[in-house]
Parts: sequence; structure tokens; C-alpha cells
Amino acid sequence: MNTLMIFTAQYLILIAPIIIIIIYVWTHDKKKEAIIDSVYMAIASAIAWGIAHILKNTFKTLRPELAHDILLKSESAYAFPSGHTTFFFALATVLYFHHKRLAYVTYVIGLAVGIARVYIGVHYPIDIVGGIVLGVLVGVASKYIYDIIKKYGRK
Repeated sequence: MNTLMIFTAQYLILIAPIIIIIIYVWTHDKKKEAIIDSVYMAIASAIAWGIAHILKNTFKTLRPELAHDILLKSESAYAFPSGHTTFFFALATVLYFHHKRLAYVTYVIGLAVGIARVYIGVHYPIDIVGGIVLGVLVGVASKYIYDIIKKYGRK
């Protein structure tokens, strides 16, 4: 069980988004449009991740004590909000506007990542909830901005 949780908490974020985007493009009728949408999804998710890290450095909420023993050196010392969860929920929210079934799968993966990060001791549950809220907000805002860009880009 520990190996599965560590894999989910640390490595799934590297693999799952690529697979999700490949499935999205593969199943889309208009490949060029799907590729453009995928770039937009990646940018929105990256922006969400960046905002999460800005907030981490603003709130400076320390991670659980257990985290000091298992954190990777690249991880921030701060926990709120969870960047991993924020990333997945932003991706899932943007994807929801294009492919609902795949979005639901992405939400489940994001929740699994968040739960695993609590399980292995690098986050508190409130960090995950904060990541969910932030990810959904950034996803909705980015969809709104993307629609404006598409609307005025056609003229």
C-alpha cells in the first residue's frame, strides 16, 4: 500500500496529464483544435501550479512533521495550498468544458493524488481542499479568458 501511495503522491502527476492529453487529442474529431485546446489546458494548469506556489510563499503554512523525512529536495517547505491538487483540478475543470467523461476521470485522479499526499504525510487535508478550490477557480477563469481570446481572435 505504501508503494502505491508514494507512486500516486509523487509520480502520477508526471504521467497522468500526458496520458489524459493524448486521450483527449486521440478521441477528438478535429485534431488541430484538440491540440490547441491541449496547449491551453497545459498553460492553465501551469498557471494554477504557479499561483499555488505564490500562495504557499504568502501563507507559509508548514508541512506536517513527517514530511521532513520524506520530502524531495525540490519540494517547497510550505504546504497550503497543494500544488499537485491545484494542478489536477485546474486541468480537470478546463477539460470539463471539452470532454466531460475524461474530466471526471481527471478529477478522481486529482483527488487520489491529494489523498495520497495526506497519507504519506506531506500535506494536511486543508491543503488539499485549498488546492481543489484554487484549481477549480483557475480552471473556470481560464476558460472564460480563453473564450474571450477565441471570440476576438476570429475577427
